[in-house]
Amino acid sequence: MSQDRDDLSRFFANSLVMLCIAGYDGYFKRLNPAWKNTLGWTSKELQAKPFLEFVHHDDRAATLAEFKTLTLGGRTIFFENRYCCKDASYRWLQWNANSLGARRQIYAIAWDVTLRKNLENQIIETSDRERERLGRELHDGLCQDLAGIAALSAVLSRKLAANSEAAAVKAAEITRLLNQTIGHARDLARGLNPVGLEQIGLAAALQAFAANIRALFRVSCRFQCHGTWPRLGTEVETHLYRIAQEAVNNTITHGRSRQIVISLGCRAGKPTKQSEPYDKRFTTHTRTCSTLTFSSILTP
Repeated sequence: MSQDRDDLSRFFANSLVMLCIAGYDGYFKRLNPAWKNTLGWTSKELQAKPFLEFVHHDDRAATLAEFKTLTLGGRTIFFENRYCCKDASYRWLQWNANSLGARRQIYAIAWDVTLRKNLENQIIETSDRERERLGRELHDGLCQDLAGIAALSAVLSRKLAANSEAAAVKAAEITRLLNQTIGHARDLARGLNPVGLEQIGLAAALQAFAANIRALFRVSCRFQCHGTWPRLGTEVETHLYRIAQEAVNNTITHGRSRQIVISLGCRAGKPTKQSEPYDKRFTTHTRTCSTLTFSSILTP
C-alpha cells in the first residue's frame, strides 16, 4: 500500500497536465505543480481564495453552473473557461471532472488549450476576411461588369426595334436576364459581406438582411430590436450577424417556414440570489448581456 501511495504521489506531482482536488465549499484543496507552470500562481495562492475568483468574469456563470452539476453528482466533460494568470493574462482551460459526494470533493484534470483557441479565432477571422473580399469583388467587379453589359444590351434593343421587332424582343429579354443576374450577384455579395455593418451597426444590418430575405424568397421575415442596441465591436457584431444569417438560411433550405422573426435585445445582468451555502462565497457581477433569438413558423 505504501508503494502504491508513493506511485500515486509521484504521478500527481510529475503530471504535465493540471490535476486538482476541490471541495464543495468552492476552494482548491490540492493542486499539482503544473498549475504554477501554466498560470504562475503557487498552490498556496490558488488555495487562498475561491477558485471562481480566478475565472474570467464572462465565464463565471457557466463555471458556477458546471460546479453545481458536479456537487449534485454529475460529471464534467470538455468544459472550457478562462483562468487568470499571475501576470494578469488569461489562459483557456479544458476540464474533465468527477465528484465524490461522500467526501464532498471534486477531482478534476485540466488542459491548457489557449493555443488551439487562438488558432480557431484566427481561422474564423481569416474566413470572415475572405468572405468580405469575395463580397467586395462580386459587388465592385462582377456586378459592375454585368451592369455595363446590360446597358449596352438595352441600347442595342432600342436600335433593333426600328428594323426588327423579333430581334428587339430577344435583345430586351437578354437585358432582363442580365438585370436579374445582377440582382442575384448583389444579393450574394451582401451575404458574403454585410454592406455597412461596421458603419451602420448590427441592428440596421439585420434590418436590411430581413428585407433582403423577404424580397428574395417571398417569405415573411421580420426583424425586431428591443431597446437601444449598443455597439459591441466589429468582430462580435459580425459573429452575431453570421449566426442570424446561418439560422435563416437553414430554415429556408431545410424547412418550410412561412414566418421568420429575428430578435435582438439587450438586458442588464443582475446578481442571482443563491440559496446554497457554498454559493455565498462567490462574488457576482452586474454586466450587460446581449441576446439574439431566432424563431420560425413552419408551414403545416
